[in-house]
Amino acid sequence: MVPIKNAEKQLETNTYDVNTLAPGFTQYGAWEDSEVIYDRFNSDIGAEPIVIVRNYEGLADENIEIADEFHLLFNLYFNQQSNEYVDLTNDVIVVNITKEGFVEVHKKYLKRYLAVKEMALVLHMDSKCILSEYDAKLPNDRLAYRSDDGTIFYTLSIGSCNTGSENKNYSLIFGKKIVFGCDIKNCGIWPYDEEKKYIDFIIGIDDDGNEIKFTSNPSKLSNHFGNSPGAPNYLTPVFFDSSVLNKYYSKPEIYEVGDCIIRCGTLWSLYIDNQQGGYVSAYLGDLGRDLPSEREQY
Repeated sequence: MVPIKNAEKQLETNTYDVNTLAPGFTQYGAWEDSEVIYDRFNSDIGAEPIVIVRNYEGLADENIEIADEFHLLFNLYFNQQSNEYVDLTNDVIVVNITKEGFVEVHKKYLKRYLAVKEMALVLHMDSKCILSEYDAKLPNDRLAYRSDDGTIFYTLSIGSCNTGSENKNYSLIFGKKIVFGCDIKNCGIWPYDEEKKYIDFIIGIDDDGNEIKFTSNPSKLSNHFGNSPGAPNYLTPVFFDSSVLNKYYSKPEIYEVGDCIIRCGTLWSLYIDNQQGGYVSAYLGDLGRDLPSEREQY
């Protein structure tokens, strides 16, 4: 990642313009007039990594880590067994590190992180292909491409070289792509939190057998204190098939289903009636108040 002000400059070169991005000192000048400055990532252009490959000089296996600031910002839990960083609050796999060493990052979280950091992600592609049989008629050529929006740049070269024992044809492509963050107002981090959304639940049927639905937003429901007169009451029961609890039973490491309550750690809890066979019920207002997100309500 590089500061947004330096992102455009990255598309002006077909070289890899950052070093190892490891903490260390940089010496400016020479001898007694030099200045030694420590930098967290030792980068003149303010670059920072988001994926870090740890190398231990052959004394231990390499491992891949995610920048601390990224997983701390979103309070991600690292599951060592699956090699995944998980947003437990929203039950989302944010980062998956595959057995082959590929790192997959959820786009929404990545772009939010870039917005918060006021940085852009620079993706590099560097690939070389060598033909198995040499063709002397194959001409040397080169082309360069830059997208109209200034976010993609690559060069493609075709030529020949001598390995010392034989001639070879090769093609070489080097490219860069710039990924910018979302609008800072959409980052989901306080004070730019997402406005909570509420879904409608079925609360009955009319005389013609049609479903009656109403929002679970507590502020839109009536109560005994005079709120929203004429609207369904906060304590209107909503009924579900008992299979709705399967999700919570299947993840005992996260959820606890007890008598008349579901808990998700200390994050949230919902009072329910699970004492009847075949169905579960909860109050309409509790569904909106206690479940933290639209996703959980669904």
